Amino acid sequence: MGSYYSTFSPSGIHRFDRGQTELGRLGTNNFWRFGQNTSGSIFGGLNAARMVEIVDNTIQFRLTFSPNATGPFTDFFSNNLGNLQILPSGGNVGINLNANPTHTIDVNGNARIRNTPIAAIPQSLIIGQQVGVANDRELQRLDFTGNANDVLLGNGTWGTAPTAVTANNGVSISGGTVQLGAQCNTIFPILGSAFSTGRAVYLNGNSLWFFSGAAQNGGVGLGAQPASAGLCGVGNTVEISANNQSLYGKTDASGLRFTKLTSASPTIANGTNGVDKSKVLTVDQNGDVVLTEVGSGTGTVTADNGLSINPANNVQLGNDVGLTTAQLLNDREIPLNNNNIIFSNNIGVPGSNLISFGQVNPLAPALGAKVYAHNEDEFIAIQGASFNVTNPNIVAGLSGIVNRANSDLACGVYGFASETQFGVAGYGVVGEADENLFNVGVMGRVNSNNTFENTAGRFSASGVNTVTNYGIHATASGGTNNWAGWFQGEVNVTGTLFANNGTFSTSDQQFKQNIQPLSNATTLLSQLAPKTFDYDSTNFTNFNFDTRNHMGLIAQEVATIMPNLVKESVFPAQYDSLGNQTSAAINYKSLNYQELIPLLIAGFNEQQAVLSDKDSIIDNLETRLATLEACINNIGICNNNGGGNGNGGGNGNKISSQSVTLENLTAIVLDQNLPNPFAESTQINFVIPDDVLNAKMLFYDMSGRIINEVNINERGNGTLTVYGENLEKGIYTYSLIADGKLIATKKMVKK
Repeated sequence: MGSYYSTFSPSGIHRFDRGQTELGRLGTNNFWRFGQNTSGSIFGGLNAARMVEIVDNTIQFRLTFSPNATGPFTDFFSNNLGNLQILPSGGNVGINLNANPTHTIDVNGNARIRNTPIAAIPQSLIIGQQVGVANDRELQRLDFTGNANDVLLGNGTWGTAPTAVTANNGVSISGGTVQLGAQCNTIFPILGSAFSTGRAVYLNGNSLWFFSGAAQNGGVGLGAQPASAGLCGVGNTVEISANNQSLYGKTDASGLRFTKLTSASPTIANGTNGVDKSKVLTVDQNGDVVLTEVGSGTGTVTADNGLSINPANNVQLGNDVGLTTAQLLNDREIPLNNNNIIFSNNIGVPGSNLISFGQVNPLAPALGAKVYAHNEDEFIAIQGASFNVTNPNIVAGLSGIVNRANSDLACGVYGFASETQFGVAGYGVVGEADENLFNVGVMGRVNSNNTFENTAGRFSASGVNTVTNYGIHATASGGTNNWAGWFQGEVNVTGTLFANNGTFSTSDQQFKQNIQPLSNATTLLSQLAPKTFDYDSTNFTNFNFDTRNHMGLIAQEVATIMPNLVKESVFPAQYDSLGNQTSAAINYKSLNYQELIPLLIAGFNEQQAVLSDKDSIIDNLETRLATLEACINNIGICNNNGGGNGNGGGNGNKISSQSVTLENLTAIVLDQNLPNPFAESTQINFVIPDDVLNAKMLFYDMSGRIINEVNINERGNGTLTVYGENLEKGIYTYSLIADGKLIATKKMVKK
């Protein structure tokens, strides 16, 4: 039996007295108060201010370790100032510590002190001393020395700040003073104060000025070639020499460059801000830049090397047609320096303003060609080549561009041969190579991984205003043997060759390795979604799309299933005949439809295997049904409970039941569903190792369609319960897919 204390007075007080002194009370506020209280009537005294309050003017609360009153203890005391005192008999207090504390306050973990005041004149630092393991620290005091010159050193002691100073990056130390640069008398101090990195001075709206007094001749020198008097022998306020490496082939070239002032900068009109075109800056024999006058031009002028002087004393390029006075005396070169030479035709009359190379071209107006080249010895009209070109828009040895020409035949490059003599062959364009290790008549080659698109030869034709567009148009007629294209020798194609007898790709076994059977094809094919579509020929005119309706797949969708069949490509930016960009580059995806053919074949074979298995199951069921019918016709044979002979025996078939448990912790296992056949539900046991990332179970009906898909998140041994009370009778299959691979397929029968 137990005992309890109860009252039906919700507002009364309950006191515990010894004599006339109240030692405990459950007050009207339901708070407990222990300790001396005001004595007197039953309603005298005070209620507790908290749920439990202990009142005394000495030690109020003690925790004792042993039942013996003299055992270890800890006293808790709230003094008359309202401060809490903890008085353990062992002298140490542990916080968040399971072990015996070894210090007055022993904290396991972080400690935080809030609202710490700043001492007006601090006397000490609180530092940590390692105790035990590396992360344990014992807090100690480090007193200041009182010497204002002492600093806290890296070893945790007070000492004097080091006076050793090092200098670099353009400054040096001489006599304990840090100075800009170094003395000029020897090379070694200069090397010691060399810049180790590029430096910049931020003026921030201020000025930097180097000056000398009125009677002084100091100056600033720049460059790698000092004056003959040495590094500090500056002969002027500013003296500039060239660096050792030369831009113009000479080491004594100018060392001065104005970044914003180039040959392409606009000129200033004469008279603006006092500009006088009759004066220029030049250099005297000492190298000083001085102002001088430009010659009046009244002296005698001669011209040669392709220049002549006309009767008006104007120097001009070449001379009148038929004269030979302005002949070139030696080879000449004009560095273009990223500029152009343009021979313009402001008159606009066809057949005028022509340029002819070789002999004089009397037929040029009849041909209508702006550039005519003739060489009877070699029969080469124009030969062009490009070498060592970096990052151009268009690079071509010979380039021809026709834009919006209103003519019967508009060609960028056109070759024509007619009525050749002596029955020899006539060719519009000929490429020939002979007696080399590798002979190519016409060869196009591009080799670089840093370009957007590599194309050995590119031909295109577009325009809705033309009757017929050809990227390449070759015609041959009128002879005994006619070929639009003639290849004398073998033609080797490592990619795809289109011919009248089919399409052939390189597929020899000797070129292949890591050959594996293609599996899981049915699952991959079931994820593809064929579409019908029209190409956007309006917004992408450069692609020359047709307007017919097409069937195919979306490359972005295929990339999520079979990314190896999708290729990232770039259609390069387009430019007009003047090199101006007309359209930006376009990133797009291409799809390898050819490699879908093996996938279709593998999927067909998988379906055939499923159908074969289904036929086997049907044959098995028919055999079992025939056996069952025979048992029904001979009911005595099928009686397994005896009674057939009246002696409790019988001759029925005796069925034994036995079970076995198989376990393989490292392989993926898919068991046969039980029971099979089933009426309402069946269970499928499986084993999936922990290293499998994704696993799912697919269920197919008799026609091979997926009727359900279940993601399997468990690893190890698992059981999947399948409910099929609403499923039609028949044969179904289920497959386990792990990390995209088909593991096994089983059959189950719904009865």
